[in-house]
Amino acid sequence: QRQQENSIWNYYRQAIAISQELAEDAENTDALSTLADLYNNCGVCLNTQGKYQDADQYFSAAAELYGKIYEKTGTDAEAAVYASALLNTGENAFKAGDYDRSRSLFRQGLDILAGAAEQLGDTYTSQFYAWQSYDLLIHARDYAAAVDSGVKAVQLQPGNVLANINLGYACLYSGYYDDCDQLLTWAAGLGEGIADAIRLDLEAQEAAGLSSEHTEALLSLLP
Repeated sequence: QRQQENSIWNYYRQAIAISQELAEDAENTDALSTLADLYNNCGVCLNTQGKYQDADQYFSAAAELYGKIYEKTGTDAEAAVYASALLNTGENAFKAGDYDRSRSLFRQGLDILAGAAEQLGDTYTSQFYAWQSYDLLIHARDYAAAVDSGVKAVQLQPGNVLANINLGYACLYSGYYDDCDQLLTWAAGLGEGIADAIRLDLEAQEAAGLSSEHTEALLSLLP
């Protein structure tokens, strides 16, 4: 497995090196986007392994590039991509214990996504409410509001995994345990990677001071 991981990272390094050369032309937004996507993918891989400090370097680099693309194009679609990158970086910062930075990134990302979602429709509006739900949960500790936003996200897109997971977390800390179990076990059943991500989220939430008497029972239900 280690050999396979090294091989994958070698491919990423080669792709990044090529993309960095192409992205030296600041007007080549396609090259900038490709490089940003590679950085973001590396960040996701490291985040799912619990390597949050390393992941931050890639997430931050991706967000910076997506921001430059948004500045050049000014489109709602690029605004949404940039916002998602900021929110991913903020979520990773939360797991790393950098709560002030996480809160700032969530605020910035949600502000940008709100404007874009209004123009782009239900898919992005659902994404906005899903991220807003998590922000209300982990930063504001407003559990009732987190549930309300999570419900809006799921109503708009019942199959949205992020929306269901974040609503599940809000239900966990609001005492809606049956709903929590249903939402999170459904999501965890979609794949081992999602189940592992939920475990890491719960660990980060506990480290931040969020607590529920139901957490251990929930963990026992995950595959």
